[in-house]
Parts: sequence; C-alpha cells; structure tokens
Amino acid sequence: MSTAVIFMCGTGGVGKTTSSVAMAMAQARKGKRCLLMTIDPAQRLADALHLKIKDNVPTPIALPKDCKGSLSAMMLDAGLAFESFSQQYTSPANWTKLSNNRYFQFAKSNMGGIQEMMAVVKMIELIDTNQYDLIVIDTPPAQNAQQFFEAPEKIQHLFSKSGLQWLTSKSSGFASINFAKSIIAKGLQVFLGRETMTDISDFFALFTQSALALENIAKRGQSVLQDPTTAYWLVEVPHREIKQLNTLKAYLHTKQITITGRLLNKAPIVLPEIPNRVHDLRLRTLMREIQQHQTTYDDQLLEQYALQLPVTNPHNLESISGLWEWSLNLSLESL
Repeated sequence: MSTAVIFMCGTGGVGKTTSSVAMAMAQARKGKRCLLMTIDPAQRLADALHLKIKDNVPTPIALPKDCKGSLSAMMLDAGLAFESFSQQYTSPANWTKLSNNRYFQFAKSNMGGIQEMMAVVKMIELIDTNQYDLIVIDTPPAQNAQQFFEAPEKIQHLFSKSGLQWLTSKSSGFASINFAKSIIAKGLQVFLGRETMTDISDFFALFTQSALALENIAKRGQSVLQDPTTAYWLVEVPHREIKQLNTLKAYLHTKQITITGRLLNKAPIVLPEIPNRVHDLRLRTLMREIQQHQTTYDDQLLEQYALQLPVTNPHNLESISGLWEWSLNLSLESL
C-alpha cells in the first residue's frame, strides 16, 4: 500500500486528538507528506489546531520552515460526503430524482452508520489521490470506534448484490407486487405510510450504482484495516484503566489486528532536586511539598509505553508552534 495509515484510538478525555496532532507532526518531521483526518463528528480537531478547517477539504498546516515533510488536516462531514459520493455514481437524470427523494434526504443525515460509512469512503478517496505518504486518523472515542472498524463488513452485507437485487426487484423483491400484497408490507405501511414505502423503494432503485461502488470501497477498506503496514496506537493516561478501551482491544484481537504500540499522554515529569542556592525557607518548603505530593510511577509501568507525551500547561497547546514543540517529545526512532 503506497499510502500508510495510522489509527489513533482511545477513550474520551485522554487527549486523543491532541496526541493525534503530535503524531502527525512527528511523522512530518520524518519527511512524510501527512494528512490528519478526524472521523469524530465533534469539532475537537479544529479546536486542537485553533484553526478553521473546511469539512471534507484538506487544510494545509503551517509548520517550521526546516520541517522536511508537510501536514494537512481535514474534518469529515458525513452528510456532505454522502451527497457528493452519490452524485458521482448517479446519472444526471437520476440524480435529480435521487436528490429530491425524501428517504435520501433522511439517509444522508440520520441513517445509522452514515458517519462510519463515509469515513471509510473518504479514507479510500484520500489514499487514491497519491498526495500523501501517511494518513493519521483520529478515531471516535473507544466506545464508538468499534463501529468504524466494523463499517466495511457491514457495508458489504448491506449493499451486496443479492441484497440489492431483492430491494430493487419488481418481480420478487421489496418493490414487487407480491411483496406489496404481503402481510409484512401492509404492516410496514401502517407504521411508515405508503409514500414512505415508495420513497424507500425508489431510493434503492436510484442508488444501485452508488451502492455497488460502496461495496467495492468497503472491500478495499477492509484490506486497509488488515494491511500489515497499517498501525494502531492506543492513547492512554496514567493509572486509568478504562473498560471501553479493553473492549476495543479485545475486538481488534478477534480481527487478528495487532496493536502497534501504546502512547502515554500526560506522562509524569521528573522534578529536579531543590537547588542549594534556594535559601528562602517558604520557597524550599513549597518545593518540597510539591515533590512529596507528586504521584510516583513504577518504571515497569512506564516501560509499557513506546511513546510518551508529558504533562504540560494547557496554554502551551493553544498554538501550532506550541503543539509543534510538544510533539518533539515523540521519539522518531519509536515511530
């Protein structure tokens, strides 16, 4: 695979997005053309970079002049991506009908799994541009990330040829007269209404080519997830064992996906000894109290993490230059 992919995973509140920024910046330091994409519907990436980032459009990030690589960032707008993708695979005549279809309007913003589905599509589209050596993907919190990793398989089931044939067939499927006369269809009409049933039938008939393209992209997405060059990093914070993260790790294990490494965010800083030149008793007492109350960490615990980002003043991360300086803590040899 010419474009490598890194998935940054972690639970909410561990600083996963800022850690993803640091990872992408470190990779750019190595000379790579990097894209950082968030598939989390929250606006955390724009907040982390303190920039206005256009949805579905890579935004260049200004890095120091001596940086060998480059970095762009992008946030996913699933509804906009779904509309653009559907238009690409629909004839102009059918697009007018599809775009006005009420179920299509519902699907692009409310259909279950639309965020994960379009994240897979956008990932493949970005790989196909050949503009990037590496794509770093900031996944949703661990409790939702599994839905993204399951998306390629679910898309293939949903839009398989046999499924589409049943949904669009007028002789034996969902759109057939026999089904319309069935007890199931009559029950659905009671709950959904005849017009809604017609809209759903028309939607799948008009969406057929897009659905077939989605199935092919899903197969490629599955290959990316299982590619040996694809990396999975778990972002954690000290002494915080999270059930959702363990569940995600167990899921990845069932898919025979190996965790590349663990990144410890908010790693402890070793405080220096109190200098002898500090003669002020009150200052010495305060410094001693700080040392005594600092949480100690077992060296064996810290050794479990291939990468560490230290605790820092939040104000230091309120600019691109501050994030860049913070990212220097990531060892290039460990990436």
